[in-house]
Amino acid sequence: MDEEATSSPSRRLKAPYAFLDACAYRSLGFDWDGRWLAGIADLARRGLLKVVITDVTKREVDGLMREAIAKAKASVAQSAVVLRQTGMQEMVAKLDAEEACLKAMRAARDKWLRQCHAVTLKPEADITVLLDDYFNQKPPFGPGGARKAEFPDAIIVATLRAWTTKNKRSMYVVSGDKGILECCSLSGPLFSTSSVREILSHAAASVAIHEAIWKELTETDWLADNLDGDLTGAFEIRNGQRRGATVSVAVESAEAHDQEIQELLIDEMQENEVTCTVYLWVKVKARVFVTQDPVQIGPDDWDRGWRDYQYIYPTFTTTVTLAATVTNDNSVDLRSAFFDDAMIVLDFEDIVRDLD
Repeated sequence: MDEEATSSPSRRLKAPYAFLDACAYRSLGFDWDGRWLAGIADLARRGLLKVVITDVTKREVDGLMREAIAKAKASVAQSAVVLRQTGMQEMVAKLDAEEACLKAMRAARDKWLRQCHAVTLKPEADITVLLDDYFNQKPPFGPGGARKAEFPDAIIVATLRAWTTKNKRSMYVVSGDKGILECCSLSGPLFSTSSVREILSHAAASVAIHEAIWKELTETDWLADNLDGDLTGAFEIRNGQRRGATVSVAVESAEAHDQEIQELLIDEMQENEVTCTVYLWVKVKARVFVTQDPVQIGPDDWDRGWRDYQYIYPTFTTTVTLAATVTNDNSVDLRSAFFDDAMIVLDFEDIVRDLD
């Protein structure tokens, strides 16, 4: 690991999420496979960054892509004679099919969003707060009659703020709009940047740290040995009746029996302290106590009920919060790991069936 990279917090990613406004996508030419947007997708593949997009932004991007198609159509029309004489007249016909062109561009965008593990947010805004900001000329609203055009931006900012607050996450906001950038702050959770290039410039050190943590997790037994989490309280058992008798299941103990790391996301870097989210597949070993109450089957026929202990091995996916320190010798010291709010839902019939 490069010493300068790991010892320079200013060169690391500030946030694990990034939002690009519609104009940012236009400035990059909707070139989903180009250098800059492909760079964002690569960070997502490495587990360093996820893209956030809102429904409002998707609609804005659709409108801007329609404009791009119209401009391309006008440009091609000016060269129609040349294209016809060189055997490329089909370009004119293809651009005439505007909806087909837009469908193809949407498909390319959606493919990129999937590569970026994008999170799509529904609009979430308090209309009273928006109106207060509008009349008080607070960002993203500015002075003058053009303020009404900023309502979509205000809805987007409100949605991003609500999501980052609810999920306790921070986020880059890529925009050339002064009003949107003024809604961000140096302390977050929304960090302003005018270009994707700035995000990518911060990524080199973060990539090295991410790879070091991933290697430690996947090539050693550290997580299995140090994962702090009694899963006994994580079970939700749906009790019920079987052959007319009440059956109840109590989980007496539960722990991770096997696990497989699916993804690693760096959430925060403060100086040399790193906090990560590990996406984990877990196989649980649980000891359960099953009780069936007595029940009358016929006039002179009773089932006295029974009790039995059993081990079960359910599987589920969850997240683990991991803390690590980047040490002075450029290595990573994993410090602690614990399960987040894990929940394992089981039906009593799935457990009792194995006792028959």
